[in-house]
Amino acid sequence: LIGQHETGGLRQVVVKDGNLALTRLTPTAEGGVSGAAWAEEVIREFRATMTYISRFGYSPDDGIDVVIVSDEISRQFFSAAELGIERFRCIAVNDALKLISAKSFGLEKTNYADGLHAAWSAKKRQLRLPIRVSSLHRIMAPRLAAQAASLFLFFAALALTYMSFSAVQENYILAQEIEQRQTARSMLERELEEEAKIFDTLPIKADLLRGTLNIKAMLSENTVPVDGVMTRLKTALGDDVQISEISYEHEPSARLPLGRANVNAAAAAIPPDAATARGTVRIGFSFYMLEDIPLEQKVNRAESLQKALQQSFPGYKVTIVSQFGRVDREGSFQGNLTGEQSQSTSREEAQISLEGPPL
Repeated sequence: LIGQHETGGLRQVVVKDGNLALTRLTPTAEGGVSGAAWAEEVIREFRATMTYISRFGYSPDDGIDVVIVSDEISRQFFSAAELGIERFRCIAVNDALKLISAKSFGLEKTNYADGLHAAWSAKKRQLRLPIRVSSLHRIMAPRLAAQAASLFLFFAALALTYMSFSAVQENYILAQEIEQRQTARSMLERELEEEAKIFDTLPIKADLLRGTLNIKAMLSENTVPVDGVMTRLKTALGDDVQISEISYEHEPSARLPLGRANVNAAAAAIPPDAATARGTVRIGFSFYMLEDIPLEQKVNRAESLQKALQQSFPGYKVTIVSQFGRVDREGSFQGNLTGEQSQSTSREEAQISLEGPPL
């Protein structure tokens, strides 16, 4: 593309495969910018340009299309013989601008292509120039880095703005939810106050009724049915054993206070594993044998009774506190070795204790 610039001279632009291959700007002679003298100058500079592009590997077999922007007077001085090529075309500025969908006014008789180059450059989103120039690259590299940093900061600011907007929106939604719940709570409190007025008309106050229920719960949790325990004990003893003395002790669990606030405090103070415990039962009794049998048989009977009680009272700790004749399976035993059997004035008794949870 060859065109005359009003402010610079003769501009030649060589494009190959959409890439800018070469551009030349040469001053115009004093002969003017139109007519035969200008045409000769264009032909001379075009031949110089062909010499330049030949150094980059161009050959006549590759072919080239030449477009010359000129007026009606100057185009008659160009011919294929003068240019040395077959495909060339002279075109007016207005026609060239129409080809790139640009409008022009008052350029019918001019020979300047400034407007054409400006419109062509404006139509291009990006001018490709695959030529690396070290001096230009030293200037372009910091600019590209600055552009990349600016782009990164832009997206970072955009992300920060989005996050801030999301946070504000979430806070607004949370504030609305809190306000709604506070309103609902206020309504429930007013409803509770209205419903609580019913208790003022009752003959029995609510606190007294609540305390009574707490006492009932405490008694139900800490009351042990003694008859069931005695029935099991009698069954385990059998018919040959007679009880001479018995003790029954129930250590209840933590007592429940009467007040509502105290109930909550006491429940929080009681460990979870002991909150539902019903306390501990301790049973101790002394017994003797109805028949007069040797001491060895009495000791064996007491030990068998211990095993029977352990089966009848699962989970209980059954201990022989005192054995017949003070016999101890572990340790030492002292007796009379003279062969004379001593007669005791009182019957021999043994003691057994049971300890465990209420049945």
